[in-house]
Amino acid sequence: MTNKTVYPGSFLLDDLKPLDMHPVLSTIFVLIGTISLICHGFVFCLLCAKRNFDYEQSMIFGYLVNQILDAIRFTIRGLRYKVMNNWVSITLAKLA
Repeated sequence: MTNKTVYPGSFLLDDLKPLDMHPVLSTIFVLIGTISLICHGFVFCLLCAKRNFDYEQSMIFGYLVNQILDAIRFTIRGLRYKVMNNWVSITLAKLA
């Protein structure tokens, strides 16, 4: 029987994962968030450097802002997952 996570603030509370999956999931989340930030940030910088926008480019500009915010959310989710995994694995001393 594997240990399940039940700590408050878990974003996978409805679909509990075994503790040995935490490092894999947190690494995947941080990797996806970082790659997405780099790719979308590069295109965002290219659009910011351009002087005149046409209608299609202004629509892409809004889409990129949304994607960058999603990438930041993914990165924070992965980092939070790593921190909570460290909290779960802390052994407590006996009091009496």
